[in-house]
Amino acid sequence: MRTKKGIARLLVALATVAIGFHSNAYAVKGYSAMSETENFHSVTRTKVFSHRVVAPWTAARLKVAMRVDAGDATVRLIDAKGTTRWEKVFEKGAVSIDQTFPGNGDWSVELRLEGATGRYEIHLIAV
Repeated sequence: MRTKKGIARLLVALATVAIGFHSNAYAVKGYSAMSETENFHSVTRTKVFSHRVVAPWTAARLKVAMRVDAGDATVRLIDAKGTTRWEKVFEKGAVSIDQTFPGNGDWSVELRLEGATGRYEIHLIAV
């Protein structure tokens, strides 16, 4: 009986991981996050990524890894009240950011690329 329960738990865990690979925003017991990665070349556009932070989580953790080879990129974190909680303009070079901001609700990350070439990886994690 113990083995059947173990196999069932393993199958549920594998199914949850598989679903997470097909979606940019996912939530499982103990974890809730939005993730986006892209290489870009001579791009001018604005993208907005959203994630809801709800109980039991009480804050949003923003992780950004950005490499800009040309142009510039602006990343803005906006909380549920519409307040800009963090903003940074990235010019040529590479940088990593990892900061946590208290608050619940619908958070957004706005990425504005201006004639930009490079790569980004953005994670918004409920903590």
